[in-house]
Amino acid sequence: MRHCAECGTELPPASPFHRKWCSGKCKARHRKRGQAGKLADGHNCRVCAKHIDLRPGQANKWICSAKCRRARNAQSVREFHLRRPVMEAIYRARTKAKMPADSQNRRFYMLNPVAPRSCESCGENRVTEVAHKPGHERIGERRSSANLRWPEKTWVLCPTCHRLLDRMNYSPQELGLMP
Repeated sequence: MRHCAECGTELPPASPFHRKWCSGKCKARHRKRGQAGKLADGHNCRVCAKHIDLRPGQANKWICSAKCRRARNAQSVREFHLRRPVMEAIYRARTKAKMPADSQNRRFYMLNPVAPRSCESCGENRVTEVAHKPGHERIGERRSSANLRWPEKTWVLCPTCHRLLDRMNYSPQELGLMP
């Protein structure tokens, strides 16, 4: 014969095997009594061991601050990768194989390996873009390798010089691109 986990009343033999309480009230009382002890004691942070006072609804709070949460997440990721060294190698290979964000520049430099890696107007080398020379603009055309030939059809410019040329109506002579 089984008994209620809260009040000790005998459970009827026809009740489901997994049943622990005789009623919903006993179940609620059991849960409330269990949480009261947890809330009174509080927890220690799993990262810095600082004591955390808990309020109702915070029984599962184990991290004290956003800083500790970031540290715990980083630790968790490190542990995950240490447990799976083979998968770590696969993840690293996949990351290296991903295409860069600017695939047009990649394609341009594959087609034109001797093209400059800095702006032809100002010398900026952090970010470059392909700008089409007058008469070779790609208005509505598909991007093609024929349109990316350097130095016949394109210039290598930084985003600022490219905008000055295209939108601010600066001439190529003003930017020092043509004599």
